[in-house]
Amino acid sequence: MLYFLAKALCNLVIWRQLVSAFASEK
Repeated sequence: MLYFLAKALCNLVIWRQLVSAFASEK
């Protein structure tokens, strides 16, 4: 369970970075 939460948190951080990078390109 803890591993799943940690993985989900990492994915959320990565997605936020991808979205912010994509938004800054436009």
